[in-house]
Amino acid sequence: MKTAAVCICNYNKRDMIAQCLQAVAEQKCKDFDVYVCDNHSTDGSEKVIADFIRKNKGLHIRLIRTDENLGGAGGFDTALRAALDADEKYKYLMCVDNDCLLDENCVGSLVDFLDRNPDSGMAAAKIYFLDNPDLIQCYGLDISYDLCGTVSPYLGKLEDGSAPEVVYSDASPACALMIRTELAERIGLLPEENYIYWDDTTWCYRVRRAGYRIANVGKAMALHGLGQRAEVRNTFGTYYAWRNQIRYFM
Repeated sequence: MKTAAVCICNYNKRDMIAQCLQAVAEQKCKDFDVYVCDNHSTDGSEKVIADFIRKNKGLHIRLIRTDENLGGAGGFDTALRAALDADEKYKYLMCVDNDCLLDENCVGSLVDFLDRNPDSGMAAAKIYFLDNPDLIQCYGLDISYDLCGTVSPYLGKLEDGSAPEVVYSDASPACALMIRTELAERIGLLPEENYIYWDDTTWCYRVRRAGYRIANVGKAMALHGLGQRAEVRNTFGTYYAWRNQIRYFM
C-alpha cells in the first residue's frame, strides 16, 4: 500500500499546470502517485501535461482525459475514482487545484498529521495568496447559519506566526485537501451535481456527519491563485454559486 494518491483537476490552465506538477514532484515525501484529470481543456494543457510526464519518468503520473468539462467536482471525482480503482491501494487521497503550488513539505505534513490524529478525517493545507505570499488566503472555513454563508477567519491576514499550529473548522477548500481513503469510500466523493462551488463544503459536511474532525495544518503550506472566475464573462459562475449555496443551507 502506498501512502497517498495526489489528484489534480485541470481545465484550461496550461500556464499553471506544469508549475503545479513540478511542486508536487518536489515533495520530500515520495510515497505517492499522481492522477491528473484534464477536463476537456482547449488551450493545449493536455500536451503540457503529457510533456511533463515524459520528462519526469521517476514520478508515477496517470493522465485521464474527459470528453467534456465535468466541472471541478466531476474532474476531481474522475481522478479520485481512478485512484480508487487502481491496483495500487492508497491510505490517503489528496485533491490539489491546478493553480495551487504546494510547499515541499505539504504532502508529508498532512500525512503525518492524519497518521497521528485518528479523530480527523480530513487535513488541509494553510493557503496563501499566490500573488502575495505574505497574506493568508484560507486557514479553515466556518459555516454561518445566520449569514447563510462561510466565514474565513484568517482571510487576508498577514503571516506573523501568531496563528495556531492547527485550526479545526467546519470546512476547508479542496485546493489542497487530504482525506482518509476508507472514509471517502464510506461517505462518497465530491457531489458532482454541484459542478462547481460548494462541492468541497458539502463533502466536509459529510465528513463531520460521519463523526470526524476537519483539521487545517500550519506546517502544510501552499500558494493558491484562486483561478479566473467565469462571471467576468457571463453569469455561469454566479448561477452555480447561488444555486449550490441555497441547496446547502436547505
